[in-house]
Amino acid sequence: MLPGSAMLTGFVVGRVGPSRAGFIDLGFNLVTMDSPKLKVVITDWTFSDLSLEEHILGAQGHKVEGRQCKTEPELISLVADADAVITQFARLTRPVVESMTKARAIVRYGIGVDNVDLESARARGIPVCNVPDYCIDEVADHTLSFILAMTRQVVPHCVGVRAGQWKLAVRSTP
Repeated sequence: MLPGSAMLTGFVVGRVGPSRAGFIDLGFNLVTMDSPKLKVVITDWTFSDLSLEEHILGAQGHKVEGRQCKTEPELISLVADADAVITQFARLTRPVVESMTKARAIVRYGIGVDNVDLESARARGIPVCNVPDYCIDEVADHTLSFILAMTRQVVPHCVGVRAGQWKLAVRSTP
């Protein structure tokens, strides 16, 4: 890009499912060569690493900082000067959200946003996004597994076998 020129770039982050890469498009910004790059912080994650986020955001020149925050003071320290916050399970309480001085977005790895104080974010004008199709296939598979387990009485039979009882799943006739 030439000095003084501009380009349209999307801000993409996120994951779809535990093993599939995917993206959330938070919109587009007009970025000039002199535009500051964003500081994107990740409060916690259960993935093996943050290489996907680092690859996508780093390619756009943004800085990614990830920490496994467990406490409110750790969160406040991490998010205070972040331009964007990505969270999985960490509780973004009112004090945490109010400590965000530059945040332009909060993104939740997952469907629900119950770990984010939405009222505080709304009051500060910070949009909260989620991944609406996160783990949809896995949840459906799990649900069907439970239905089959209940239909076939897998747990009661397992308990019986462990107790040394082997019973056929046939009704006895009176």
